[in-house]
Amino acid sequence: MCLPILPILGAVAGIGSAGAAIAGFSTAATVLSGVAAGAGLVGQLVGASNQADALQAQGLQQQQAANAQATQLDLERQQKQATAQASLDQAEVKAGKLLRQGGVDLSQQPADYAQMGVRVGAGSGSPEDAQIELQRRILEDAANAKLEGVRIRTSYDITGQQLGVAAADARQTGVNAVTNANAQADATALTGSVGALTSATNWITANGSNLFPKAAPIVNHAVTVP
Repeated sequence: MCLPILPILGAVAGIGSAGAAIAGFSTAATVLSGVAAGAGLVGQLVGASNQADALQAQGLQQQQAANAQATQLDLERQQKQATAQASLDQAEVKAGKLLRQGGVDLSQQPADYAQMGVRVGAGSGSPEDAQIELQRRILEDAANAKLEGVRIRTSYDITGQQLGVAAADARQTGVNAVTNANAQADATALTGSVGALTSATNWITANGSNLFPKAAPIVNHAVTVP
């Protein structure tokens, strides 16, 4: 039962029809009609209750499905976040390797020039410029590696945020499904109760003359003595 008014109205309708059947002893047809009417009212109330329960169950099923979808979306969001952090970490590692290798190359370059008989130092011209250029490229490669990691992480973060919004929407859809189902169930139960009460009232109205038949007129057979 979805509303307190359902059993109340059901009781009123049942009492009305039962009372009508009991009071209608004037004819057997009225008694049988009252019993049949009462049975019909019970069936009407039970049918309305079952339909209301079915609507509520359907709403709960829809909510469960929506929550399952939201849970899956949350898992995907967490995976995206983990991948985003891993991408950034890998970029940091790559940048560190580039800087370390660049340091080795920078330290080795003067020795390479020395073996070629080229003096490297202030005012030495081209060899010094080459070392500056090497250092610039090393720093640029390391910075680009970090930027690539940030770009990848940002992409995964955006996707993760979108998944989070979708999960929240799915959960809200489930809540809405239950709310709507409960409202429909309440309306169904109320309609069934009102219908049963109306049927009871109509039966009593239609059989009112049989419920309380008029008493036969009293005839005075007394003999008047002059």
